[in-house]
Amino acid sequence: NNGFVIAAAALDSLLIEKTSHFLASHYRRLRTRFLKDHPDEVPPVLGIAKYVGSEFERTLLFHDLVQSPSLLHALEQFLGPDIAIMNFPNVLINDPLDDNPATLKSMHQEVWTGSTLDHIHVWIPIGNVHGENTLCVVPGSHLYGLLPNRNRRVLPPEGYTLEEGIPLTCFETGDALFFHALLLHRT
Repeated sequence: NNGFVIAAAALDSLLIEKTSHFLASHYRRLRTRFLKDHPDEVPPVLGIAKYVGSEFERTLLFHDLVQSPSLLHALEQFLGPDIAIMNFPNVLINDPLDDNPATLKSMHQEVWTGSTLDHIHVWIPIGNVHGENTLCVVPGSHLYGLLPNRNRRVLPPEGYTLEEGIPLTCFETGDALFFHALLLHRT
């Protein structure tokens, strides 16, 4: 009804812990190297995160994550047994130095990225979730249909006020958020 559901214990907490360690250690290493070489510059958080994500995708750990029986079982509840990974997984890292609009996204719908109405998106928090590092969603907004947009920003129709959304903070380690491609959300 809301356009999203939080699946409790969709992933093994040890798997999340290993993933967190891999991502954090690789990110810290690359960020530290950048700051050493360029002490007066802001590190390119998005670029570093994309590199770390591409390294992660080549590991058995990534395979274990996306092929997790508990995650697949939860997805089967929505999609049935015929499941495929579409688009590329994204690793987004919250860093106080980051002000990139690609990671600090305004309200948007995933259909703008090439998703279809049949796609279910999965967001897996790797660390502790709080109001500053989570998704904000507008419950039920997937029923609004495709909203006009320009440059991934919603252009609300005349007379429509875009809602801020509610931050989703009720996650435990291993939980996953499944959401519809039309759900309005921001980071």
